[in-house]
Amino acid sequence: MTRKLNLLWISAENKIRSLVEDFKTEEAGAAEIVAIILIIVAVIAAAAIFKDRIVELVNNIFDKISLD
Repeated sequence: MTRKLNLLWISAENKIRSLVEDFKTEEAGAAEIVAIILIIVAVIAAAAIFKDRIVELVNNIFDKISLD
């Protein structure tokens, strides 16, 4: 009886360790997602700041293309 309880305890311990390791790896993935979101926010902010210049540049490029 105690042998079965010991085996159950060891099995439960291993499952808990496995869950903790999985949680740690998921946190690393979440950090990458946060970094990607911050990069996207920075690009959108830069586009908003330089909106007029970007529009002017694109219009100039299309004008040059249509003239050729």
